Amino acid sequence: MKTKSILLSLTLVVLSLTGYGQVDDSYYRQFDSTERAENSSAKSRLLVDSSTVDSLSWMRAQGAFNKQEWYRAIGYFQDYTLHFLNSDSVPSAYLKMAQGYLSLGDREQARGLFENAMLHSRSKVSDKAARALLPMYRESNRSDTLMLKVLCLNEPFAATPGELANLRRDELRIAKSLEQPELIVAYAQRMLSTPGLPEGLKLYANYQLAYALYGLGRYDEAYTAFDAVSNEPGVESSAEAMFRKVEIRYIQKDWQGVKTDALAAGRMKTTYQYWVGRSYILLARAYQEQNQIPEARSILKSLVQRYINETDGVVSEAEAGLAALAEGRTDWYKGQ
Repeated sequence: MKTKSILLSLTLVVLSLTGYGQVDDSYYRQFDSTERAENSSAKSRLLVDSSTVDSLSWMRAQGAFNKQEWYRAIGYFQDYTLHFLNSDSVPSAYLKMAQGYLSLGDREQARGLFENAMLHSRSKVSDKAARALLPMYRESNRSDTLMLKVLCLNEPFAATPGELANLRRDELRIAKSLEQPELIVAYAQRMLSTPGLPEGLKLYANYQLAYALYGLGRYDEAYTAFDAVSNEPGVESSAEAMFRKVEIRYIQKDWQGVKTDALAAGRMKTTYQYWVGRSYILLARAYQEQNQIPEARSILKSLVQRYINETDGVVSEAEAGLAALAEGRTDWYKGQ
């Protein structure tokens, strides 16, 4: 009997040394007792959530964060993201880590984590991350879809109509740089919906909208947008818009529309005569399409005789048109 007792004692000693039969509570034991009972509020929260390792891990990280112990907080939040990949709080952990790195002066690490927080959340976490990213992206002149998302998320925080207009101007600029006409249309229309938009920005938005619609072959809509640009004689884009209106009517074989808009371009008091000359070239071409050769010849001769600049291509094309008319050819118009 004594021998059995000795053997049992030895067995228990061996089991205790090897850890066999024990519950692995190492994850729980990593919480310092002082952290657990730091204040009565934290202690009561721990008692309520003591069955959830997720909650314990978050509270440990948040505690370090609240005390501005940045290295510990970053490490704890990183552990959290590794152990609880499917938790709804992971984006918040990314945000906290980013704020910690930013406090430590590591902007590159912070930027990457702010991006993770923004892309993995649709809540206030995403908004906070976007607000932090905006100055970082502007410093680096970033122009991609991420910057576009950051700008859009910052719109609700614009303090004035002017600030909102500037955000939307930047959105449109980036959409244009991405060379996606549908995207340009969307952001130009978004900008035009901005309350109190200054006239200069209206002109810019309509110009970009018009060309995007033109490229998509949506000519009636493009004509309307070009028309909104064509009322500023002192601005080259307005003279250019006048020509594009003539060109759209030409593409649509609206000969009367070509004549009306070309003559309107001629009456425009602008120093940008190149676009006026191009409009008259199209008018001559339209007359030829209708077999009204004398009218076409008259316009081309007038350009050759009166157009001042002989180096921008208008005179040379008018001369080519006259030669083509004499030979009965229709292949002289180069387009623009």
